[in-house]
Formats: sequence, C-alpha cells, structure tokens
Amino acid sequence: MSNHRKLSVNSDPNVSLKTMSLRDHIVQQIIGHLKASILELEETLQSEKASLYGETKSSAGDKYETQREMIQGEIQRTKTQWSLKNEQLESLYTLIAWEQNMMERFATPSMQNPNSSHPFEFIRNGSIVHLIQLDSSNKNSAKSAPFTSSSLNSHPPKENDKNYLKTDGMWLFIGASLGDIQISVPSEDSNSTENLLFKTLTTESPLGKVILGKKIGDSFLLNGKSFSIVNCF
Repeated sequence: MSNHRKLSVNSDPNVSLKTMSLRDHIVQQIIGHLKASILELEETLQSEKASLYGETKSSAGDKYETQREMIQGEIQRTKTQWSLKNEQLESLYTLIAWEQNMMERFATPSMQNPNSSHPFEFIRNGSIVHLIQLDSSNKNSAKSAPFTSSSLNSHPPKENDKNYLKTDGMWLFIGASLGDIQISVPSEDSNSTENLLFKTLTTESPLGKVILGKKIGDSFLLNGKSFSIVNCF
C-alpha cells in the first residue's frame, strides 16, 4: 500500500455535514475563480473600447479603418466570452439552489423514502469526483481506497465515523468548463491547507458523458485506460 497525504472528511460522501461543508468550500472557490474571469473580461472590454475611441479620433484612411475593424472584432469576441462566463455563473447559482432544496428534502423525515437513493449518491451535474487510474502500478492503491459501493448502504453517516480522502488520482468538478483550477482544501491535521488541482468539465464532455450516473466503486474505460471512482459528492 502506498502512502498518500489525505483530506479528513466524514465517511459518507453524500449527506455528511462535514463533507457538504467541504463541498461548499470547493464550489465557492470555483465561483470566485469564475467571477475573477468575468472581472478581467470587463477590464479588457473597457480597454478595447478605449482603443476603439482613440482610433476613431485618428485620421481617416484605409489603415485606420482596418485597425478599427480589428478592434471591433476583439470587442465582439470579448463580449461573447463575457456572456458565456455569466451564463456559467448563473448555472452554478441555479445548481446550488437545487442542491440546497434536495438537502432540505432528504433531511425531512416525512420526505425520506428508504427505497430511494440519495441524489448525491450518483454522479450528476454539480458532482465533485475523485478518480484513480487502474494500471499495474497502482492497482493495490485503488483496492485500498477508503470508499466502496458497499459503503453506501448505511445512511445517514455518523459524525464520528471518519475516513480520509486521498489526494492522489484525478479530481473533477462537473458543472462548468473552466479549465484546471487550483483549489485550497483543509489538510489532514485541519490546521493548514493544501492545493488540489481540479479539472472542470460539463456532462457534455467525453469524460462527463462516461461517468454520468455512476457511483463510488464503479469502474470505466476511457481512451483505452481504466479508471475507478473513489468518491463523489
């Protein structure tokens, strides 16, 4: 068994208050990253408009007309990116509202159905997912993962029933395609933080389509490589 640094969370990744607090911590940083991108685009747009105004005041001629057209094209591209980022932000806010509603429903005894699965048990839009690639070098590591499909049989979790999330493998956030983002998370000793690289993607991406609806313990193939789902919440 290989030794890896771990993140301390409760053993049930779906409804644990501690895990959902960690999840909120991660999602808020992703939202902060998106807001920063929007602000940067707004600043770029203002700069481009100022350049266009300067060119408009310049002497007429083919050279200046071409320059103005180029700046106008840049402005349009920036506006398109700005609109996309704002749509992504709005989608994340809608997703958060849905999750809060579902958490409240499943926390209400009258709404609980012992025969139904918790909505966070399966990978969906908004899930945070931890994958490990299965190959000859880390099969033993994957087998020693703290969560298996059988661990989902007991709900709700006990607050003193702790396990740890390993920091190896691949971390994903499904909900918006924003590239790779460094996320600050609590370390095992709870007195410090460390950074994890999260790949952000949508359910329409090749990987998103493959893992949608799967749960902890499931394995899948992608581009000839085998992966195991260590955790999702």
